[in-house]
Amino acid sequence: MEMQPHYPDHFVVGIHELQTGIELFAELTGIRAAVGGVHPHVGTCNALLSIGDHTYLEIIAPDPDADATRINPQLKALFTDPLAGMQTLTPYLWAVGSRNLDATVADLAARDIHLSKPETGARRKPDGQSLEWRASFINDPVIEPTPFFIEWLDAAIAPPSDSPKGCQLESFSLAGPDVNLLDTVIETLGINTRVAFATEPSINITLDTPRGIVKLPSNESC
Repeated sequence: MEMQPHYPDHFVVGIHELQTGIELFAELTGIRAAVGGVHPHVGTCNALLSIGDHTYLEIIAPDPDADATRINPQLKALFTDPLAGMQTLTPYLWAVGSRNLDATVADLAARDIHLSKPETGARRKPDGQSLEWRASFINDPVIEPTPFFIEWLDAAIAPPSDSPKGCQLESFSLAGPDVNLLDTVIETLGINTRVAFATEPSINITLDTPRGIVKLPSNESC
């Protein structure tokens, strides 16, 4: 069976406050991310910019106007609470894009990596359009830094297509305590990146920007 194409869809870069993140990124790169929207069940808000034909960067922060009654406590603990301590732009999640998420689930299951059943998600864009996707997460074994998996229902209005441009993904690398499992995911899906051993998981991103090569985390900028 022919492997479905996969690619780095987006990188989630955390910060304690969204406007701070937008300003820091603009200082580093010369490009200002556009406010994207909110995730009501997570309690976050974001700003987006394109870093390639099929790849974008998502700056994410706690939403100060979030309705606490709508937030999923488990999602808050996993995705929102860590943001409070991020004083600078910090890559902490990434997503693999798939043109056929069901096939991706099957490909990884064949290597004993089990994903959740794909579920549909959506958010309202500032222009009123509904942006919809299907997403799946690794259930077993848990891998750090953990990619999740996404399939856009309408790629024409997905963030890589309509977010501010000007930066390009030069490369990215992963580090974590279980190199073998990370290598299995990367090799199975044909993702071009480097994996290294580290006691603490990390994602390192290199961008080609109007102000030169910039690396995130931002304390590695050059």
